Amino acid sequence: MKQLRLLTKIYVNKKETLAHFRQVILEELRDLSVTINAINYDSSGFIILTLEGEDEIAASNYLETLFGRSIPFAEIKEGQTLRGYICSSGKVGFGLFIDIGI
Repeated sequence: MKQLRLLTKIYVNKKETLAHFRQVILEELRDLSVTINAINYDSSGFIILTLEGEDEIAASNYLETLFGRSIPFAEIKEGQTLRGYICSSGKVGFGLFIDIGI
């Protein structure tokens, strides 16, 4: 069983959005031998999946490529390029802020 925290957030209509996202993921993984045991979101809104099956590693890698993966702070290395989303620009009077899922 593989758990994956995607770098995709749910902001509004969480129940509906999660149901739609589940359908998108099922369509993307239709040719793989994998089952989605759980799909939920954490307190920050990031989607968390639990995958199980013969192709769970391939499915996990593919979903990471499509949606990104939230990386724990301890795994980040100096000079590493990370994927993220703009979450704010200039609200405090300066800067561009990127959410990388930490």
